[in-house]
Amino acid sequence: MIEVGKYSIVSLQEAVESAKEMLRIQDTTEFDGFLLRKADEAMRHIGDATTYAKRACTVDIVDGRAKLPMGFIRLLGARMSDSNGNCFDQPYLDLAFLTDCGCENVASTNSGFNNSFEIQEGYIVFHVPSDLETDKMRIAYISRTVDEDGLMLMSERHERGIEAYLCYQFTVSFFENYPVNIRQEYQRTWKNQKQHLKGMSQRERFEENKRQIGALLNAWITSDRNDR
Repeated sequence: MIEVGKYSIVSLQEAVESAKEMLRIQDTTEFDGFLLRKADEAMRHIGDATTYAKRACTVDIVDGRAKLPMGFIRLLGARMSDSNGNCFDQPYLDLAFLTDCGCENVASTNSGFNNSFEIQEGYIVFHVPSDLETDKMRIAYISRTVDEDGLMLMSERHERGIEAYLCYQFTVSFFENYPVNIRQEYQRTWKNQKQHLKGMSQRERFEENKRQIGALLNAWITSDRNDR
């Protein structure tokens, strides 16, 4: 079990199993796909910073494209690298996003490299692959916290809210099996939990983003200066 701060991080599958018991459908897997999609949807509605991470990895470039890692949301920085992991060339940095997060002194670190590629359907796609001098790229990015199967993870504090959302969405979709008052109660619980969780997240997000992204940025800038 992963821990972030004082909260344990668990799979969305746990909320699905709890919701199935509440809905009295625990003896079937027929609706698991539906419930997992709704659980992921609930996490997006909440938008809690504890379910996202800042990561770095090396990706292979094949036929002018590099497949993005599982859980990828947004590219923060990129540099070309050799087979030994040594970076070269000026880095690409998402200046607007980094500045919004409170990072300072980033404007001088960018280059024309940011115009050489774009992100399309899960890949970094280079405009002119023939100009590439290497087949590897080091990237820093924001990722959803996912397990080995790509399923999003949640903090324990989200569990009650996600269960309520699953039950609410299920009773809306299969309304003929549940009384109106039950559906309305699940809806009220979800709305209250979402408001509570979003408030907690907003208080935590800015300082955490500033600290983590700032550290990541400083490491990239330091590496860039040392390579010169």
